[in-house]
Amino acid sequence: MVWEAGRAGGDTRTEVLTQLVRFGVVGCSNTALSWCAYALLVWAGMDVLLASGVAWTLGAVNSYVLNRRWTFRSRGRYAPELVRFVAVQCAGLALDVVLLAALTRDADVHELVAQALVYPATTVATFALSREWAFATVGRPGKWPV
Repeated sequence: MVWEAGRAGGDTRTEVLTQLVRFGVVGCSNTALSWCAYALLVWAGMDVLLASGVAWTLGAVNSYVLNRRWTFRSRGRYAPELVRFVAVQCAGLALDVVLLAALTRDADVHELVAQALVYPATTVATFALSREWAFATVGRPGKWPV
């Protein structure tokens, strides 16, 4: 991302910061939705692993819908954006796992502290990938054409 005269990829710094804050709010809503769905499904008797998968999927759908419409105000085609969104989520998960393993196994950082340290890095990385690729507006300079 190149910053020139107060602009980043065609957006002002304020617009980028607003998107980052909205991205964070959506992330919090995903966490709350996933947690509540998981608790309800386990309470209803569903296996914990299946409940976790269902809850994670609900959070991911929530993330796609809210980030597409509210955070990035995308008007792109749904299918290509969804594929790119899934790729970004997988990249975020991979980054999370690699950093978490490095901190807990190699640096001997406590698991909860390590995860707290990893969250900001994965948030910034997935925000940047979402903004510049997954939900990029086709035709804007510097944006991917597909």
